[in-house]
Amino acid sequence: HKKLGVVFLITDHESFPIYHPCEDSSWLPHRASLRHESRRPGIKAHIVRTESRGPKSAMYTTYVIHVKTAFHVRGVSRRFSDFAVLDRKLRAKYPNAPELVRTNRILGTLSPGFVQERRQQLQDYLDALLANHQLAHSDIARNFLALHGVMQDPASMPQPAPESMSGGAKEEGIEQEETFWEYTDNSLAEFLSQLSQCKSARDAPQEARLLNKVGLIMCEKGKQTEGIVHLQRAVSSSRLVNDRRSLLRCLSNLACAHFKFGGRLLAVELLEEAIELAQRLGDARAEAGCLRVMALAQAADGDMAQGLKRMLEAGELYASVSDVRGQAATKFCEGVMQYDLGNSVEGVTAMEKSLVLRRTLKDKIGIAEVLNRLGLALVDIGYHLQALDYFERALALCQEEGDVSGEASTLRLLAYVHFAQVDGDRKMSLQLFERSLALARANADVSGQATCHEGVADVLMDMDDSKLALEHYSQALLLRETRVVPADPQAHTRHIQLLRSKLSRAKAQVLEASEGMSDAEGGDFLWRNNAGLGALDSDGELAPIAEGVENRAAPQIIDTGIAYYKELATNAVSMALTKLWS
Repeated sequence: HKKLGVVFLITDHESFPIYHPCEDSSWLPHRASLRHESRRPGIKAHIVRTESRGPKSAMYTTYVIHVKTAFHVRGVSRRFSDFAVLDRKLRAKYPNAPELVRTNRILGTLSPGFVQERRQQLQDYLDALLANHQLAHSDIARNFLALHGVMQDPASMPQPAPESMSGGAKEEGIEQEETFWEYTDNSLAEFLSQLSQCKSARDAPQEARLLNKVGLIMCEKGKQTEGIVHLQRAVSSSRLVNDRRSLLRCLSNLACAHFKFGGRLLAVELLEEAIELAQRLGDARAEAGCLRVMALAQAADGDMAQGLKRMLEAGELYASVSDVRGQAATKFCEGVMQYDLGNSVEGVTAMEKSLVLRRTLKDKIGIAEVLNRLGLALVDIGYHLQALDYFERALALCQEEGDVSGEASTLRLLAYVHFAQVDGDRKMSLQLFERSLALARANADVSGQATCHEGVADVLMDMDDSKLALEHYSQALLLRETRVVPADPQAHTRHIQLLRSKLSRAKAQVLEASEGMSDAEGGDFLWRNNAGLGALDSDGELAPIAEGVENRAAPQIIDTGIAYYKELATNAVSMALTKLWS
């Protein structure tokens, strides 16, 4: 039975920290490490051609601009006078705005040489303008590029409110975004000291809160027994003072602690008690949250079908209270589970619904996450060109939000898709892997670094540079064996075996080359297929792709590149890779 990997985050709800489990490749942890200084506008504008218009006695040149964001693609035509007006308005409001290059030339303004020179000057002006986050998202620039009405920068949007187990959202239909609980190395000692004072003062409600915090920190530090004991005491204190809201949260945390350390059956029992309590409180949102955790616990234990059933129940409860954020999260998990069960059409359909909900929330990181998953589904059915478009849209969103982890992950996927096409661009693939590797290093992402080294080596092997590929395979193997902490030990072991097999093949080719021998096998290193299907509608919007996915056993959707292609090999799409791995 396939098991779902799960990671545990801690979110803060009114100074009451709560475990928030999510599937192991979720982008939710990215929100805790956004780099606002790295944010770049997600708008691209290229002058694709020029046109001469007007009567012969008064002809003028227009510049056709191809404008692309993560959500829309459109063309606009502008004259030089329009650029001059834009420049005047921007510089009046933003003195540091780039200056438009002007000329006093009167004659010969329609000559090909002059038009081409001005086109390049205008392109440089647009590039400088869109490189500035403030200018690119100003109303003046957006109107010039005909982007009024298109999703804007989150800084100018009303911020939604946090998901909580306390019931009652601040704004109907939109729960607040998760706030991560932060603690320092001194927090544990501080909370223990406060706990002693509470006991002396016989402040049971505050004691329950502090026991919960101490238990969570101990669990995070790997002190399993002590952590669970403190969480159990938190449950007992909540029962003692008959604080049912606190009891609900403490039961959920205790269940998640057992879940985290392998006691999934006990976790399900505690969650069932929490669900009954939420029903007595009439808190459908809290009940849905407990059902979602139970679904993850069952899926992590190998019972994916039962986990999916619970996840569907959670989604219905979120819908009953118009909790859009909860619906989006459960639809996304539903899609992952359906795909793991081999229900490709249902999985993609659920993710597309999650995409619509996240667009309603203006959740750009969430949108990018879904676009990445849908892009992988397109790769699975051979629509590489459309997958590239999805990945590029996701990349623009990551760059706009300063999500370095998401950007690195998306760059890796772009690199693999460029490489996997029949006429794949190997140089482009190498460049994308190198950019992803630099980001992974900056973000201290060891697993990402290992994946990039492996990807670079795969491309180099296809380019017959086995000597340099050997170095990258060796580096990838070293990182995975010594520094990567596996979420799934069995999958990690299989990946290590795969890497050793690739390493052996590279060594053999280096030896053959040194002896003047040629590779008798030949052929491409990876399968390639450039089949395509229009996945965009006439306005450049993302069209549904579920109807393009065959209902068959499908690989697990993951974002780690070569491991994804390994799963594809089991579906007989790559005889070449199957031979190499054997």
